Amino acid sequence: MDEKSFIPMFIPDTAKNDVRSLLEYAAQKGIREIDFRFTDLWGRDHHKSYLTYFLKKYTGISNSEGDLGSRCVGFDGSSIRGWKNIYESDMLLLPDASTAFIDPFYTSPTIAVRCNVYDPATEKPYELDPRSIALKAEEYLRSMLGENAIAYFGPEPEFFIFDKVILSGEDNKNVKIFSREVPSEDNVFHNARLKEGYFPILADKLQDVRSDMVRTMEDLGITIECQHHEVARAGQAEIDPRYSTLTAMADTLQLMKYVIYNIARKHGMVATFMPKVFANDNGSGMHVHQSIWAGEVPLFAGKGLYGLSDLALEYAAGIIKHGPSIYPFTNPTTNSAARLKPGFEAPTYLAMSFSNRSAAIRIPNYEPNNPKAKRLEVRFPDATANPYLAFTAMLLAGLDGIKKGLREFPIVEKKDIGHLSPEEKQGIHELPPSLTEAHKHLANDISWLAEIIPSEVVGALRKKADDDAQELEELRDSPLERRLVKEFELYMV
Repeated sequence: MDEKSFIPMFIPDTAKNDVRSLLEYAAQKGIREIDFRFTDLWGRDHHKSYLTYFLKKYTGISNSEGDLGSRCVGFDGSSIRGWKNIYESDMLLLPDASTAFIDPFYTSPTIAVRCNVYDPATEKPYELDPRSIALKAEEYLRSMLGENAIAYFGPEPEFFIFDKVILSGEDNKNVKIFSREVPSEDNVFHNARLKEGYFPILADKLQDVRSDMVRTMEDLGITIECQHHEVARAGQAEIDPRYSTLTAMADTLQLMKYVIYNIARKHGMVATFMPKVFANDNGSGMHVHQSIWAGEVPLFAGKGLYGLSDLALEYAAGIIKHGPSIYPFTNPTTNSAARLKPGFEAPTYLAMSFSNRSAAIRIPNYEPNNPKAKRLEVRFPDATANPYLAFTAMLLAGLDGIKKGLREFPIVEKKDIGHLSPEEKQGIHELPPSLTEAHKHLANDISWLAEIIPSEVVGALRKKADDDAQELEELRDSPLERRLVKEFELYMV
């Protein structure tokens, strides 16, 4: 029996009360390393591992008192894109013991724990740390609506699972995607046609892979509601977690992505959340269900339109009003705009509807008489978004609608908005046609961020958007395949 077979699968809650308890548990169970993880502005996770014995014997990290530096581990912030300069690069990671889990993919027994980033110069949360921003947004919600106010988020991340992706040709100018679900001379029968992957049984050849992902997520404490094939045929998938609070849900989504990538690799495959891979088939989005509660009371239930409260309608109006400015946070890649085209179940029209998937906001109709089920589904985001920033942006836009008492928004029923006549579309605004245009909207519509998302974050996101757009512009006269390769290089994982 190898070393890791002695390591338990779950960490008991008592061991996650604080860092001291976590280290004691790790030492008791022979878990050799603690992996400190954090998320950058682009939603990428980073990590640094310490030996358990070193943390226990030589640091004060398990002490709840004392100066901040003794309770953190340090790292080089200048090596994280968009963060510190080299002459002010020292930064700190403060672990949140409640997020700890035993990493199922490492051979060496390791506990992973998510951290908030602190600036030692100020001894405060670093203003460009996405997780600290999310926590600050939850505080802002409570300051507005009361100490028991809770915002719940339930994302539906979509992604592709391919058998293989190969860059070929001179200077890797071509990309070839291989999927067991695409017809070929070796794969003739039981293949879904374009836009018909949702969800015929025989054409679904990835059930076991998705189930493996779900089992691993459950082993890590994530509650999963369902998994299924999505509309695009070449391995498009969706796994839906149970809703949770803003920061906790962002933590969960980061962990889900980690599992999806690693389980795909275990099966010799590759997963991607790239929004638009195939021009003639559906792209991958991330519809986000959201609601606000006061303790156990659902504040979005009422006697207004669709059984919603005034609070819910104002929240929806805020998202519709600020939709073009939310875009840089919820759809932050140049490839995101390629998905947001009519005809591919990717809503571009800023309207609200009841059970209509062509609108930016849909009111689900599965349980129309259940107050606890009243929620909004915002349909335009995609899973390349940094979840801490995307959820925060939608919450802030909704709260701005509540703060200002906004109630005006277009309503479209029983019609596909993409097929309305120009006259019928009057008064219905569309999302910007590109990420560059979205940032222009944000530059002129920034007050709704309420200083929760600082201007430095907006500036960093815009610079990356401009850099990416410039790289693609330089390939404007190149073959489409070369542009796709560049977007694969930028956004494949």
